[in-house]
Amino acid sequence: MDISKIFSILAGVFMFLGYVLYDKEIFLGRCKPNVISWSLWTMTSTINLASYFAVTGDIMKISLSVVSSFFCIVTLIIAIAKKNCKPITSYERCTLGIVLTSLVAWYIFKSSLCANVIVQFATIIAFVPTYQNAWKTPSNENLTAWIIFTLSFVMLLVTVSLRWNGQIESFIYPILGVILHTIVVAIIIYSRKMKSKLLK
Repeated sequence: MDISKIFSILAGVFMFLGYVLYDKEIFLGRCKPNVISWSLWTMTSTINLASYFAVTGDIMKISLSVVSSFFCIVTLIIAIAKKNCKPITSYERCTLGIVLTSLVAWYIFKSSLCANVIVQFATIIAFVPTYQNAWKTPSNENLTAWIIFTLSFVMLLVTVSLRWNGQIESFIYPILGVILHTIVVAIIIYSRKMKSKLLK
């Protein structure tokens, strides 16, 4: 088997395992998914999947995105079932605005690349509340899950590198994914150490 296909499969598997650990926290009552937040995550993930596939045209590069989009929908369904809906925040309004802008840009300019680049900004904004929560209450975040999420994007980055076809733009999504998830891991570890020192 082509080694790039192995890394593609690993990217999807790692993302799957990460979400299993993450959603387990929901069923244990340690995490309460918000309907609005996960509606936006679902929209962002789905648009990213569609636009990234349109940009690359390579099914091996979207295994991670397929799994991510699927679990976003699953988590959204759980949030709806639990009827956990908080008022929309300023970050969520900004994310929604950027997501809609990506769709409008895709329609007007007929450019999937334009849509994919724009939706990455929505992803960045959407991560801000996660960073804040990881800093304030690091014990509520599943560090193992975030490490696995990070590794899944590393696997995707390796896949894209091995299947290089001259498209520099295909690296935007995986590189950003590695950076954003690594930051979460770093914040959790640092915040836990800081709080541990304060308790001594």
